[in-house]
Order: sequence, then structure tokens, then C-alpha cells
Amino acid sequence: MDLAGINVEELNGLAALKLEVALDIPPTEFARRASTTISAQQAAGILDSMGLGVPAIPEGGLSQALQQEVHLLKLEQIETCVQEAMKRGK
Repeated sequence: MDLAGINVEELNGLAALKLEVALDIPPTEFARRASTTISAQQAAGILDSMGLGVPAIPEGGLSQALQQEVHLLKLEQIETCVQEAMKRGK
């Protein structure tokens, strides 16, 4: 796995709501370890093709966007999204 041996923590205050975790590595290290990369536009396109459109960030900024209702993906949807990302990624 790309992140083997990395400490994963629930540091974000919204972690329970969004199921987010913090990785104990800098973004540059995360990018170096990633076996596949796609742009945000590609990711949004994949989700949109699955009928899971990504809303634009409102004028209030990211913190306001994080308060919006987010539908959790089912395991099958996650697998489909990852497969598509691997097809389209570098």
C-alpha cells in the first residue's frame, strides 16, 4: 500500500461527520508515495459520471461547504471510483 507505516489520526473536528482522517506526513510526501494521481477536475468528473455531483464551494468558503450534507459512498461506489481514477490517472 502507498501509505504503509504512516500514522493515521482523527484530528479534524469534522472527522466524525465526514469520516476524514489526518495522515502524519506532509503533502509532498503523500504525493511522492501516491501510485496514482488525478486532478480535482478528473475526480469531480468521475463522481459526476456516477451520478454523485460535487457541489461548488459557496461564497462562505470551504468551512461552509463542509457543513453541507454529504452522502456517504457505498463500498461498491468507492471501488468504482477508485477503478476509474486508476484508469484515468498518471
